[in-house]
Amino acid sequence: MGAVMAGTASYAQIQDEENVTVTMELVPILQLNMNTPDQVNFVFDEISEYIGGITQYGATILTASSTVSWDLFASGTSGAHQAGTAAIWDNQVTYGNAPAAGAGQIDLPLRALELHQFPSDINNGVPNLAGDYGAVFAPVSTPAFTNNVYVSASTSPYDAPVGLATNEDRYIAGGTGATSFVAGGSYLTETGVAAIGANNAYYYVIDYRIIPGLPAIFPHASNGSIATAGTTFIAAGEYAQPGVYTMNVKYLMIENQ
Repeated sequence: MGAVMAGTASYAQIQDEENVTVTMELVPILQLNMNTPDQVNFVFDEISEYIGGITQYGATILTASSTVSWDLFASGTSGAHQAGTAAIWDNQVTYGNAPAAGAGQIDLPLRALELHQFPSDINNGVPNLAGDYGAVFAPVSTPAFTNNVYVSASTSPYDAPVGLATNEDRYIAGGTGATSFVAGGSYLTETGVAAIGANNAYYYVIDYRIIPGLPAIFPHASNGSIATAGTTFIAAGEYAQPGVYTMNVKYLMIENQ
């Protein structure tokens, strides 16, 4: 009896290849838009406006978008900006006699400008030590110094607030430290007012107020310290020289550190 054996032959697969390297770069994006005019004018031409001040409601609207966690603050500055309490407005035009001792003074404090923001308390659910600009403007007769614009203690307006409870180092959103921030997102996709613990506020409305007083000594202008706010910048018997003054408010959106 004969045996028949059947089998299959095994062959190695022949293969060739080329490789393509795919690189992805995720660039961090911080985008802050101002959807309103870049100039806000205060014209005091009535006695009642000196006494009661002028409020510009909804003068600035800010929208934010970001791929990273971020903080937002406003910084008052001018060409004549000096450090801390010496920060003053730029005097562009003077009306009347030249300033002299006992007459009009042109060194007017940047902190005469007050801000109010909506919404407020946007800080990853953690209250800011120095707060924000969410408080309502204080009554004309009783200054509370809760809304004065932040002014850097150095000559640079880009220095972020340090967030001390004894100073007016306010943020609009986020704050000092790694746990104080707004999460990445965009006003295009996130809506509503942020509740505690939520980070869905990327749309801000800013009001402005200035009260010269009568005489014009700017009684609502703080000296940068909550504990000693109310120090008059213009000496007794003097007053602000009539004229045109300018300053800038820089809105700075920075990556949270």
